[in-house]
Amino acid sequence: MGLPEYQIAAELVDDGRVATTFLIAAMRRADSRNLILLRMAFPRLAEELQLRYDAPGGDINAAHHSTLQQYRDAEELVARDIAFSSLVMGAMLATDPNELPDLETAFPMTALDVDARRKLPDGIFDHERAPEPTPGMPKIYVFSNEVGGGDGICYAMAEDGTVLGSHWCSHEGFASGDLGVTPDTRSDRHETYAKHYSDGYDMEFVPAAQVKDHPGLSEAFRLNQEQAAAVKAETS
Repeated sequence: MGLPEYQIAAELVDDGRVATTFLIAAMRRADSRNLILLRMAFPRLAEELQLRYDAPGGDINAAHHSTLQQYRDAEELVARDIAFSSLVMGAMLATDPNELPDLETAFPMTALDVDARRKLPDGIFDHERAPEPTPGMPKIYVFSNEVGGGDGICYAMAEDGTVLGSHWCSHEGFASGDLGVTPDTRSDRHETYAKHYSDGYDMEFVPAAQVKDHPGLSEAFRLNQEQAAAVKAETS
């Protein structure tokens, strides 16, 4: 668990997912130990999930704790491969206060992390923040190549257009850790970056929603295309 998982959970809650949807998805994604914890905390929902799983289309034609739409929304989260920890965090962020103690008992460390993050303006601890940019220092931009920042490849691109790294991420929220924007992560990546910018550099994560309009990244894209054209001309 950590910042990327929390950010994904918060984004899903903001999009309107409810606690029951997260819990159903978590039960579907859980390993054997975590499934036991969830079944103990929410026995009625666990029994109902089995009924829906066995019924055509998940429709059990009765009044129950969950709705068919919540079940289908949960299946969509499972299909998107949302991490189990994000699902538990989402349930904690969206849950009824009366049900929160059950989740806190089942997953105490996750509950502590969520409680601390929700008290911060953006859910980010100080040690997770990228350093302030240094004037005149070249930039390395990290961004998702997928519209919406979902499951797909993310890149680290120097401001001169050179691609310095890539990583397949289930969500753009993991890109900062996987490609070294988050402080004290991926020393192996930084060895590569330092070979390109031996006098130092700054890292900047660009969210998917800002990729098309980001001035620095747009210029890097342009230079990248020039590099590609030059290589093609040399080899033709």
